[in-house]
This record gives sequence, C-alpha cells and structure tokens, in this order.
Amino acid sequence: MNAPDPRPARFEANRAQAYDDTIARALPGYALIHDMAAVLMKVLLPAGARVLVIGAGTGTDILRLGQDNPGWRFLGVDPSPDMLAVARQRVATVPGLEERVDWHAGALDTLAADTPAHDGALSVLVSHFLPDTPSGKAALLGHAARFLRPGAPLMLADFLPPGPDLPDAALMEAAWVAWQRERGIEDDAIMRGLSHARRAIHPIGPERLGALLTDAGFTPPVRVMQALHVHGWLTRKREDA
Repeated sequence: MNAPDPRPARFEANRAQAYDDTIARALPGYALIHDMAAVLMKVLLPAGARVLVIGAGTGTDILRLGQDNPGWRFLGVDPSPDMLAVARQRVATVPGLEERVDWHAGALDTLAADTPAHDGALSVLVSHFLPDTPSGKAALLGHAARFLRPGAPLMLADFLPPGPDLPDAALMEAAWVAWQRERGIEDDAIMRGLSHARRAIHPIGPERLGALLTDAGFTPPVRVMQALHVHGWLTRKREDA
C-alpha cells in the first residue's frame, strides 16, 4: 500500500521555486542537516557509491554530495514533479553531475522492484509528514531498506516538535517563533507555519523511532544533530536484514 504523502499539494511550482529560501530561514538547523549529511556520507561511503535520496526536493543534497564526490551516482525520489523540476534545473548547472543523477517522480514504493541496491541513503524532512501507522512511517522505512545493501547507512532528519502535553513544549515553540522573527519572517507567516506544523507533523520519540527502524531491518539510531525541533539520526541496514 502506498504511504500517504501530503507534500504534492503543498509544493506546486511557485512554492517549489521559493522553498529553499523559505525553509532555510524558518527551520533551525537546516544548513546543519546538509552539512552533517555531507560529512557522514563522505566518511561512510566508497568512491563509487550509489546514493538514494528520499524526498530529493529541490536537489540540495544531490548538489552538495555530487560536487564533493565526483564518483558517486544518485537516485532522487520525490512525489512532487514541481520540486524535481527545480532540482533538475539546479543539477544541470553543474558540469558532469547531470549524467550521474536519475530521477523518480513518485513515492518510494513505486520504484521498480529491480532497482539496484544503494550504498547509502538520505531522508531529510520526509517522515515527519507521515502518520505512525503501518502505511505511514513504517512503510517508508521498510521500502528504504528494500533499496539498500546490508550495512548501508541511512541518515534521517525530521522536524519533531514535542507534544503539547510535555513540559518543554511551550518553551520550544516560543524559541522557534523567536528564531523566525530574528530572520525577518512576519508574524502572520509564523502563525501559519505553527498551524501547519500542528496539523501536518506527526512527531514520535526516540524510542518509537528505534522500534520502527528495528522492525524495518535497521540498527538502533544514533543522534547526530539537533537544533530545537530538528533532529538528525544515523542508522544502518542490518547485515541480516
């Protein structure tokens, strides 16, 4: 069963074009996510690696990793054709990169069954949109495991605000509001963002994430970064999976 994905409705052409500037200002740690992805994959993957980018978006990670690692190949998967159109345009500006990238417009589970196993994968700001159901987060991680070789690393990064019943929820939300105001985001836009996060984000804790990863065939996750609500984790596909 396809995992539900709310992103195509959100990322039409005009929003896709503005996505990078908007999210870089609105989301604490956005640049750090990509920095950590770059260094972790650099030290973990071989010279001729094949990298699966789940939720490739506008191609930020492919651009970064592709320029730093000229022997790597990439498969960028995203359900939004408009986002991938922006990614293709950006990748085409880098000499020699375009021929090393394949694209798939669709959910991860619509990849062909004979897609080659990859040496590593990224899933940046994707799974937080999916509910904690068998067809949501669990399905995404299970499909990710299908397209990775044993031992392959997977870096996950998600926006995971604490639930409203937790003691630090109000503090974290206030800090996020202050972060955005310092970067010139208007209050009405901030309020829309808060409303969207409350409606569309499905947060889970580290213990639940670990359980989902174990069920999907991955090792326990190691936290590699955090900036307010943004968390990054590193895991590997188990050798016996």
